[in-house]
Amino acid sequence: MKRANGQGSIYYDKRRKRYVARVTVGRRATGSLIRRQRSARTKREAKLLLKELLETRAQEAARPVTVAAYVREYAEVFKKPRVRATTWLNYLSILARVDAHFSGLALAALTPVALQRAVNEEKSRCTAQRLLVLVRGAMRQAYAEGRVDRDPTVGVRAPAPAPKKSIVVPTLDETRRLVRAAVTPALRMAIQIQFATGMRAEEVLGLTWQDVDLENRQLFVRQVTNQVGRAVFIAPPKSRASRRTVALPSRLVADMARYRAWQDARRETAGANWREPPEGQFICTSDGAPIGIRTYERAFRKAAKNAALAVTPHTLRHAHATMLIAAGWSPKDVQERLGHASVRVTLDTYTHPLPERSRKIADWLDGVYLAAER
Repeated sequence: MKRANGQGSIYYDKRRKRYVARVTVGRRATGSLIRRQRSARTKREAKLLLKELLETRAQEAARPVTVAAYVREYAEVFKKPRVRATTWLNYLSILARVDAHFSGLALAALTPVALQRAVNEEKSRCTAQRLLVLVRGAMRQAYAEGRVDRDPTVGVRAPAPAPKKSIVVPTLDETRRLVRAAVTPALRMAIQIQFATGMRAEEVLGLTWQDVDLENRQLFVRQVTNQVGRAVFIAPPKSRASRRTVALPSRLVADMARYRAWQDARRETAGANWREPPEGQFICTSDGAPIGIRTYERAFRKAAKNAALAVTPHTLRHAHATMLIAAGWSPKDVQERLGHASVRVTLDTYTHPLPERSRKIADWLDGVYLAAER
């Protein structure tokens, strides 16, 4: 006799020559069924297994789905297939924060006040923002599925944006001071490339020798490094516009050639301990391994402190753009050099007023000034 819906089923698997007991225990966020099954040699044993499966399902059904469990399932189904592996590691860190805030809390018991409190308690604005976005997406999905009778994220406010810091663009002399303060050849080389090309730090760190053409004075941006914890990853560039060819000044090329000689000497000294990837890492540690963005930022901050400068790796990108615009180069040329999809981003974000330019404007206005008649 056919079993009623929800009572499970038993069937004979001819290939395995075993009876299989199977029950449906729920649905995934996508709507597909979640089933559990066990097999036995005889139908009698399969019936006993089916009974155990039904009892286990009943016990689990008595326990409410938690916020943490549902948000994790939502992230794995809706987010993981659509993001890079490195981005998913960031999601895992946010899921850990969801576990910390809502461990054991039933899905239906989440309130706007509880969620707002969790957002407020996060020390990092970025983490708080990401947590809210992830939980909001999950709860809206839960509401659409009928798992909750209201959306508990309505009215919850994102953390206040951090005050926008004014960026002080370093002068050429200050940048030279920064280079002199760098303690390793790799750090000096990375700083010089950033200032002379406007490349993002992760783009410089992602370079291999296959991307560098010293003879034709150019390099190719094809990949970047990313870092989560101590793990360093190679990933595609930020956008399609980020994939580009960057022309190099001859003096930088000369420094890069000297840097290559230093790296060759290090490789020979290290011997079997050299950890360079097969494609040949350009900016690397003393034993040839890739350098992560967080490691680079720490070394950069130390050099900046020694040089008594309030600059960051990204400051050099701003300095490069501002220097080119001030020299009269076309914003479109600067846009392509920086790898921006829009020239507006270049002009609005990466160029800054220079005091000497303002003085030149005032001097030029003297020539067109209309003096009051006396």
